Amino acid sequence: MTASLLVHQTTVVHQTPVVHQTPVVLMPALSPRERDVLALVADGYSTREVARRLCYSERTIKNVLQDVTSRLDLRNRTQAVAYAVRSGWI
Repeated sequence: MTASLLVHQTTVVHQTPVVHQTPVVLMPALSPRERDVLALVADGYSTREVARRLCYSERTIKNVLQDVTSRLDLRNRTQAVAYAVRSGWI
């Protein structure tokens, strides 16, 4: 019987290191009206009071708050105010 000798070759593959970068997340900017509304809400004003101070209808104020909360994927006006404060918008 003949003995067979198996020779294994090891191939070293040089790979380019993978660099994981944190994606840049651009925060949507708030309009001046949105900032004004959120600032007054942050100060504790009701929808009616905000509307009177800014000379808008209550419906407009509600729409502004709804637009901000949906665009930023937030649940309510309280979260919208907190998000705006943390982001330095107000």
